[in-house]
Amino acid sequence: MTLAVLTATLTLSGCLTASLFTNADFTTPERQVTTSIGEDKVFLFGKITLPDEKNGKPSKNEHLLMLGEKYAYVIDTKKSTELLAILQSDLSGRYSLGETGRRSLNHIPLYTTENNPSNFWTNLILEYTIEETLPESAKKHEMAELERLGFTRTDSKKINYQRNLKTINVKIYQPQNITLPKDAKKFEQHVLVNLYSLKTVPKSTNGGQIAKVAVLTPLALAADVVLTPIAALICIPTNCLKFRY
Repeated sequence: MTLAVLTATLTLSGCLTASLFTNADFTTPERQVTTSIGEDKVFLFGKITLPDEKNGKPSKNEHLLMLGEKYAYVIDTKKSTELLAILQSDLSGRYSLGETGRRSLNHIPLYTTENNPSNFWTNLILEYTIEETLPESAKKHEMAELERLGFTRTDSKKINYQRNLKTINVKIYQPQNITLPKDAKKFEQHVLVNLYSLKTVPKSTNGGQIAKVAVLTPLALAADVVLTPIAALICIPTNCLKFRY
């Protein structure tokens, strides 16, 4: 019984100090920080060809150019074909933007990293709603056109459609370095573009947590000293509390 009392007492005493160190996180995990680095308004688009990056010779691959007030944005070849077909489609309404399906946007977010500042990317979903006031023949035409473009219906009314374009790679140029296409077309309204830089912050020592533990440790030790007799008292055998006659 004496051994049990001693074991329980030692187990309960020092619990605050031990818990303080056990639960403390002395490191900050690796995280990604997003910083806004600019914004722009795109008002024109068209098809262009760029010199081959390896030999500088003219390339046959066509790219979608989107010209803004500050920069020129050139889409990679594969996505250019998809986007040009969508932008030149025979639809009466306008597309709306969505980012990976989470929420509707009023701008195109473009991301880059410090290691490769001229290369940007975005993940977009295009959404389209057929106007319910359109004649039935016009509705059927737009349904067929959207399906041809790879859009899928998202509601039972057959008026809401979306297309996930996934990752789109973009290169940014100064407008003066780009020869504008003769058949360039203007957007019906400006398309807003927000530029972001992504930076990975490595795992580091959490100085604030260390300082906190350093301040609280003496208090925890003092509390453990006070609580130790109480813990021992709790573990007193029941027969020790009986009155002797």
